[in-house]
Parts: sequence; C-alpha cells; structure tokens
Amino acid sequence: MKEEYLSAVDLAKKYHYSNENKIRDMAKRNGIKYIRSSEKGKSRLYNVCDIENLIATNPHIVQGKHFTEVPIYNKFLTVKSENAIVVADFHVPFIDIEFFEKILKFSKKRKVSDLLSVGDFFDQDAFSYWYKEVDRIDWEDELNSAFKAVNDIQDCFKKSYYCMGSHDKRLARMLADKGKNISATFAYRELKTAHPEIEVTYHQKMILESGGRTYHLEHPKTVMRVGNVSPHRRQSSLGGSLVFAHGHKQGMERAWNGKDYIIALGMVGDPLKIHYHTIPSGYAEWDQGFLWVEDGKPTLIFKDEIDWWLKH
Repeated sequence: MKEEYLSAVDLAKKYHYSNENKIRDMAKRNGIKYIRSSEKGKSRLYNVCDIENLIATNPHIVQGKHFTEVPIYNKFLTVKSENAIVVADFHVPFIDIEFFEKILKFSKKRKVSDLLSVGDFFDQDAFSYWYKEVDRIDWEDELNSAFKAVNDIQDCFKKSYYCMGSHDKRLARMLADKGKNISATFAYRELKTAHPEIEVTYHQKMILESGGRTYHLEHPKTVMRVGNVSPHRRQSSLGGSLVFAHGHKQGMERAWNGKDYIIALGMVGDPLKIHYHTIPSGYAEWDQGFLWVEDGKPTLIFKDEIDWWLKH
C-alpha cells in the first residue's frame, strides 16, 4: 500500500488545527521527518500515518478544533442579591466576637438577606507551618467555634455562601505536597452536614450580581493593596468591580474606567490574635471591616464606624 504524504497546510485542515505551524512544531518535537517535494508551496511533506499515530498515542496532544485558544473557566458560583453583606478572613477561632455580633445586629436592622464569605473562614491553626506566638488550637476546638459562627449566621441570614481561601485550603495543600489528596473543601464538610443549605465553592472566587452591577469576589493567592497597580490590572481583565480579601487591609477606590470599584475588604478576625513571628505581639497591623451592597451600591464599613451605623 502506497504511503500518503501531505503538507503541513493540508494536515492542519485535515485534523482541524488553526494553522500549519502547529503541525510543523509537533512533528519537530516528536522527531517526525519530512520529505522534499518539488511542487511549489509543498516543499515539506509529512507521512500521514506518522501524524495520526502521534495524535492517537499521546493524550496530551489534542486536535486543534478543541483548543483553538486556551479555555477560560467562568462558571463560578454566582449570587444574585439586592441586599448582601460581604465579609472575609474570619480566621476561626480567632474571630472578633464583639465585632461579629455587631455585624449581625447591623444586618438584622437593615434586613440584609445574604452573607458572602470571601475565604479564610477557618484559620487551620492546628495544621499551620508558621511559628506563632499563641498556643496551637486543636482542630476540634476550631471546628466547634466554626459551628457556633455558622449557627449565628444562619439565624440572621436567609442564605450564606463561602469560597476558599489560603487557610481553608491549607491542609489539602500540605497533604498534596506529601503525595496525598483530599478535597480543598474538607474544612467545610461537617458544616455542610449540619447546614446543607449553605453554599460552598472549591474556587477562591465567587460573583455577586446586585442592582445591575457585577462584583468579582476573590481571595487571591498573592496580597493586593488598594492604591497599587495590580488590582486595577486585575479589574480591567475581568470587567465589573473587584472585591478582594487575603491582605487583611481595607479600602475602596474607583477603577480606571471611572465606573466600577476596587475594594479591599478588611477582616472579621481579631488582628491581635493572629500574629506570626514577623509581627510583634499586641500590634494590630490589619484593618477590620466589611462591605454592604444594597441595590448594587457598595458601602465599606470599618469596625470603628459600626456603632454609628447601629444608632442611625
């Protein structure tokens, strides 16, 4: 049987690649030789059987019709609410109980229906690889504190939503480094059993839609600060407003487009209890606060302001 040879152009059409350079690169990387042809425009011809065998036996090589560009995941948990509280960094059991109770009072007074927690609900102190100046907390104690907090949240709000943070994923990440695998949502498993109505997403992101405005709620892997370029670049790539946690700082400014917002949430945890070896004991480095979104309008509230809001 006579072997069939085709040019890179014809092979790209046959196997649905976006251009012939992908065929040439694939052949070169895998040592597939070509033969010369005197026909104009087809000086390099490749054995069709060699190319077919390469595609069939290498699962990492996918036909171009499936990946003409890098796929973008955009099916994040989306919450539609006209009256929501957005919080972050509870770091249970190091939660600021007094501040947390005032947030609940504020929410009841203004009939807020939903709470969205943007990562680090847990501290996972028992599994920490950081040296801390406080005694280690047993996982059972941390879980019990989480149960109390979620019970209070569910008594106050119609619905609550939780995305992952760096601390929430800590145990899964540490075990993965040792070749073991557990769900990154492990910390929420028992909370979900007790409260199946709460929503938990594996991703360090979720989306809030309110009053015709879109808020991208993220717990980024790297610390961002309001006033820096990085959150503005992130917002520009997403569209809508960007709300981020992880840095434990608080602030709000207009995005470069003059329409949307860049918002740093602050934390609900107690900064005097969460201190690493790089931070002096008793020094509150971080801001405490939360975001209230009503009919799409954002209001950033600092802990120092909460008593005024409760009186008015």
